[in-house]
Amino acid sequence: MDSINIMVLHVATSESLWHVQASKTRLLLNGDGKSLTCEVSLTKLNSKVLRSSQLDDTCLAELALALSLSLEISSKRRLVGVRLRVRTLQAELHEGLFCSPLLHRITAGAQRSSAREQPSAGPGEPLKSVSLLSRDTLQLIPRRVEVKLENTSMVLSMNSQKRHLTWSLKLLQFLYQREEEQIPLRNFTPTSDLDQMSVDLQLEDGLLLSQSRQRIVCLNSLKTSLQVTAIDLSAAVLLNTCIIHYRHQEFSHWLGLLAQEYRSWAVPVPSQGHKGRSYPQIIAPIILCASLSNVNVSVQLGDTPPFALGFNSISADYQHLRPQSVHQRAVLAVDHLCWRVGNDSHIQRAPHPPNMHVWGEALILDSFNLQGSYNQPLGMSSAQSDTLFLDCTIRGLQVESSDTCTECLARVLPLFCPQPSRAELAKQPPSASTEPWGLLWKVDLKVEDVNLFTLSALVGALELRLDTLTVLGSAESCTVSVQGMVLALVKSITEKMQPCCKAPAIPNPVANLSMFSVTYHSSIRSLEVQCGEGLAVLWSPPDHMHLYHHTLATLQCHEALRSALSHRTPPSLPPESPASHPATPTETPGPLQPDGTPPKRLLSLSLELSSAKLTAFVSEANYISLAAERTSVSWHGGALHGYCPELAAGFDGHSIFSFKEVEVKLLPELEEVILHRCAFPTLRTLRNRGWAFSFASVTIEFPYQYDFSRTLDAAVGVQKWLKGLHQCGHPASPVLPPDLLLKVTHFSWVFLDDVFEVKLRDNYELMKDESKESAKRLQLLDAKVAALRKQHGELLPARKIEELYASLEKKNIEIYIQRSRRLYANTPMRRALLTWTLSHLELVAMADESFHGTERVLEQMRDLDSVSPFPPEGLEMVTQWCRMMKGRVGSFFVRIRDYPRYLFEIRNWQLSGRLIGAEQCGQACSRRRQILKLGLPWGDATVERNMPPLKFYHDFHSEISQYTIVWGPCWDPAWTLIGQCVDLLTKPSEDPSAPLPWWDKSRLLFHGDWHMDIEQANLHQLATEDPYNTTENMHWEWSHLSFHWKPGQFVFKGNLDVNVRTASKYDDCCFLHLPDLCMTLDLQWLCHGNSHDHHGVVLRSPEFLPKVPVGQQYDSYRAFRSENLNLSIRMDLTRPSEEHSQPRILLYSSTLRWMQNFWATWTSVTRPICRGKLFNNMKPSKKKLGQHYKQLSYTALFPRLQVHYWASFAQQRGIQVECCQGHIFTRGTQRLIPQAGTVMRRLISEWSITQMVSDLSQVTVHLMASTCDENADHRLDTLVKKTHLLSLSSLTYQRHSNRTAEEMEYDSSLCKLVDQYHGSSHYRGTASDIPELCQAALTLTPFLGSTTYVMNLFKAL
Repeated sequence: MDSINIMVLHVATSESLWHVQASKTRLLLNGDGKSLTCEVSLTKLNSKVLRSSQLDDTCLAELALALSLSLEISSKRRLVGVRLRVRTLQAELHEGLFCSPLLHRITAGAQRSSAREQPSAGPGEPLKSVSLLSRDTLQLIPRRVEVKLENTSMVLSMNSQKRHLTWSLKLLQFLYQREEEQIPLRNFTPTSDLDQMSVDLQLEDGLLLSQSRQRIVCLNSLKTSLQVTAIDLSAAVLLNTCIIHYRHQEFSHWLGLLAQEYRSWAVPVPSQGHKGRSYPQIIAPIILCASLSNVNVSVQLGDTPPFALGFNSISADYQHLRPQSVHQRAVLAVDHLCWRVGNDSHIQRAPHPPNMHVWGEALILDSFNLQGSYNQPLGMSSAQSDTLFLDCTIRGLQVESSDTCTECLARVLPLFCPQPSRAELAKQPPSASTEPWGLLWKVDLKVEDVNLFTLSALVGALELRLDTLTVLGSAESCTVSVQGMVLALVKSITEKMQPCCKAPAIPNPVANLSMFSVTYHSSIRSLEVQCGEGLAVLWSPPDHMHLYHHTLATLQCHEALRSALSHRTPPSLPPESPASHPATPTETPGPLQPDGTPPKRLLSLSLELSSAKLTAFVSEANYISLAAERTSVSWHGGALHGYCPELAAGFDGHSIFSFKEVEVKLLPELEEVILHRCAFPTLRTLRNRGWAFSFASVTIEFPYQYDFSRTLDAAVGVQKWLKGLHQCGHPASPVLPPDLLLKVTHFSWVFLDDVFEVKLRDNYELMKDESKESAKRLQLLDAKVAALRKQHGELLPARKIEELYASLEKKNIEIYIQRSRRLYANTPMRRALLTWTLSHLELVAMADESFHGTERVLEQMRDLDSVSPFPPEGLEMVTQWCRMMKGRVGSFFVRIRDYPRYLFEIRNWQLSGRLIGAEQCGQACSRRRQILKLGLPWGDATVERNMPPLKFYHDFHSEISQYTIVWGPCWDPAWTLIGQCVDLLTKPSEDPSAPLPWWDKSRLLFHGDWHMDIEQANLHQLATEDPYNTTENMHWEWSHLSFHWKPGQFVFKGNLDVNVRTASKYDDCCFLHLPDLCMTLDLQWLCHGNSHDHHGVVLRSPEFLPKVPVGQQYDSYRAFRSENLNLSIRMDLTRPSEEHSQPRILLYSSTLRWMQNFWATWTSVTRPICRGKLFNNMKPSKKKLGQHYKQLSYTALFPRLQVHYWASFAQQRGIQVECCQGHIFTRGTQRLIPQAGTVMRRLISEWSITQMVSDLSQVTVHLMASTCDENADHRLDTLVKKTHLLSLSSLTYQRHSNRTAEEMEYDSSLCKLVDQYHGSSHYRGTASDIPELCQAALTLTPFLGSTTYVMNLFKAL
């Protein structure tokens, strides 16, 4: 037939028309008795659905195509084959079609027919669904079905908004073929078999365009196949080049229209939905294969930035086998998966270059390979556990986290992760399994070339690089290992791509680690962490701000995603009783605790670190480094244990602190500390947790002229900045702080000397020795020349002799040069300026409830420092702590350079008592500001520093077996260098006031009492200018000394011997013996205010200084600073004693001469050391304590006194003076006189005696002589002849000044002395004794007060 026209009225609406027109139609029937073939061919078919409308939307739908249909019917009148071919299909669906009732009726009819097909169930019987893959159902489908559509085009138009979509498809082919004669697939389901069949679907060249001719969907080819054989069922999907561009702005109108129509078409859903259907259980082997290549999906939602997801290829294989058990195997391979976010992400790009990261690519996966298997035993083997094996390999993983990525995920994830409703949650039955479910699993994961980025528009990016990540897991243990981990900052992004280098090649990393491994053992709950060599951390405040910003950004992204996923979460269900839920599979029942709950297994943690180095830049030029070797840390049951054989801390490249064999413990209880607590009955807390630190060796070395205080002050400022950044307003913890136990086998503190000074002295010693050696060689040459002259006489030429002497001089020079080069070959060069060593140090600091808390600490402060007035408004503290201390030191040595004597030598020192550390909170004017440069975009940070110092309050009691101090003016140059090194340890105060001298600084910082019981105390006063001399000194020797240091007072109690130690065996003597002496030193500090009011000192920052008169310098310490010191010395020998010895004085004439040299040595003027512009030291010279005295008084009380004076040791002739109870008092004043002239000179110190009183009773003088010569053992002869010379029943001497020291300064000539003498005397002697009496006068001078008076006395006699 050439043309067929069909018109149907009222199809969509009451005024609608359906017009169908077919041209050149052909029908062919062919039968051979076995089958019947029917072929229908339409050259052209046009169809339209029209409606009456005044608008321009009369056409609802329009269709044009050419088709051929072939049907094959068997002799049993069954449809055997269907073949449909459609060519040039063009369809247009307009907006009016979706609004017409036509689709309503079609949808409702389809739903009614579906409901009729549902089989009805009898009463009490479950509803059974018909399986689509059963053999009975497949009999209704022809054995061969072929559908082919070529050059298809479909247009959806929305005329009201002038929008349309165009879909074109080059080829769509569907092939279905079933083999009924072949052996079917047995046991496809437990109740049915399945015939062999094959199903193929193919699509080629599909394209979906918008009205602007922009591509929405572009499909190259899609092939799917399903093959059923007698063995298994296999399916395959092959997709090539699928590109999708979703623009919500264009699709929103279509989605809104379809959603509106869907809601209007919706009908009530049956009570039993899709979740109630029972799908058939397939037990036949299943093989699934999928291959997708060149797929790219870009999405533009409008309210969020666009993003795109694509990959080069994905292949997946899945096998489901059921021999004796359910065995499943799967293989997944992904090649170059890319997820891009940002404005240009919808533009399709070529794959990124190798080893490069393009900013905006949120996820890059170069390759992903996964192989896995799951085995579930069946039947008799069901008692065995299920097994799961996974093997995964990932290469080239790049992940980028940014705000853009977060916005996209927050918008998309809720669409794919719908939240269950409350009713669905309530319908979920609780687990009824009470037996533990076992699964044996093993996972092997290997990830190579991992790069994780955190991108910020403000501070650049953060990069985490992992060269290799390996995960080996099983049911028993799991191990995660990393090879080559680097954390780096990209502070500014100037390029579109970032290189992805190997970990060692990344420049300037923040953290670098060569190997990292974590192992968890589930059976024992143990976590092991191992770090290989090469852990390096480079930190600075700007880097910390970058890390802090990226961390906050990551947390905000996490919170945004969580809120996006949980914004539709239904209200939480009411909690059920624990009995309603059985134990989870991971819980193991065990014995209950006293409260009825099962015990909780504790996690054990162990960390091993081969080597680590941390470098922290506290400023642009200063940094601190910390290096550790072979560190191990373990944590179990609340106990921490750490060990490190070598730990070093450096400042600005100098190795300052070095620790050997470091061991750290944190225990709930320290048994050793508990024993120490028993020694203090006042402590309330019996047990406390504690830290224990043990060091085999601690070494501290400060280089010469290194400014340690600058780096330390910057570090403290950074620490306070970090505290303010991360800890905001944390209240004080009421928990008692832990105790501290410190043990150090060997401690060393060293100030290094100037290398030039060391080499200069070594070269000087070498020159002295070489001078002696060259003189010896010259003597040998002179002797040889003399022998030659004797042998040859005048025949020996003079030139030959000159050559010999010239050769010797040259040889001397060569020897000196050789020795100078080999100077440090065998003996290392001396490096130390000061060495302080401790051995066997043990220190315990114990906290207690009785002095924990601010109020209790203040009470302890008032108790220890009762002489200082506390402010009436109270004290506000920044830092306050109180500890009960107990310590012990085996030896305490301090040595200057390589001098043969120790400066301090203390042995067996034990200490115990209270110690308080308190720092007062400064006022607003007592806070200085420290600038911390953070760089852009933060600028500079300001840190407020508290200016009041940390003060210490103590009440200590010490016991020492030996205490020795050695000092002399010859050590003063070295001590000056030591003082300069000490000044570099602490930063000077920002307060512009003049710094306090050491005596005022001690009064400001240290308060309290100190008791010391010393068995043997020694003071050696060196008497030569050679610091290496060990023979000439004055030795003060105390035995059984009890020392008490109180505020403003020193008390010494013990036996005192003063010895003169000389190189001569004759001059070495004990010239003063004072048994059972009580010596008290009272210090009166002359201040403008209260000398004990240290709380009244208010330091001020330079910007808060008050106005002061012109020419006057502001002084914050004005009321506290001492102007002068009055020292009162009282020596009391009148205490009752068990000893029978009496005080005595032994002198020789040479001893007096030695003391004169000793006095000259100690009063010599010291030279300035390393001062001036050349040494960059322009600080004013420090005032000496000797210049600070204003008044000095001395009082001596003794019950008996014996004085021996010998003219010489060899002759053994002298005088003996004995007296009973006596009293001596002397007071003197000092004034400092400036020197005239324009040159700045030292002040001249002038002492004047203002009062002198001596009162002696029962004075007896004997002349002593021995006729024997010197003994072999150099001792005095005991058989000495004593001749009575003089006896005095009482002797009183007084001397007073008529004017004060101030008046004497202006008119010294008016000074008058009044000498008074009262008593009676008896003299027996001859005129030959007068010279010896004159010599004895020098001995009586300290006791009688005036040499002139004594000489006049003897002249009168």
